Amino acid sequence: LALMSEVELLLGNGQEAEEIKERIMPTRKALLSNLLTEDGFFISVLDKKVKPHGKDDYFESYPNAMAGPLEVVDDKIVKSIVKKINSIPELDSNVPMCSNYPGRPDDETHYEHGGDGFHMNGGAWMGLGGLDVWSHLIVADYERAEVLIRLLVDMQKNHYLQDRVEKF
Repeated sequence: LALMSEVELLLGNGQEAEEIKERIMPTRKALLSNLLTEDGFFISVLDKKVKPHGKDDYFESYPNAMAGPLEVVDDKIVKSIVKKINSIPELDSNVPMCSNYPGRPDDETHYEHGGDGFHMNGGAWMGLGGLDVWSHLIVADYERAEVLIRLLVDMQKNHYLQDRVEKF
């Protein structure tokens, strides 16, 4: 929301920017009270019964990797998120970061992801990997950030960051 308010300011929409800014704190409070675990990392979503989405041991990378760089949480929470990411060898070793652990959510079908051996948005890995790097930089884990940057560059060089629309 903070970024959206800045965009509205750039567009000359001062009133809209102020209205968005007024929603930042209530939204942040709702996120932290409903989606942040006691261990200091985010679940992806609550289902209709207000239970965490996915399996009990499920970890969703996107909201966690984005939280620090988008300034949704303070550095203390970023530190707990990075600690959680680094504590899951299957997640951390699938660099720059696999999307989820232990796998995609149960409600995503084989068909929606193009079948075996096909990743429909490999180009998104650079974004997620970049946010992972940024999170490591926030907590001053420069050594890991450098490793991640080198892996991202290598993936790009070897054309692993391709996307269905790359020839568009």
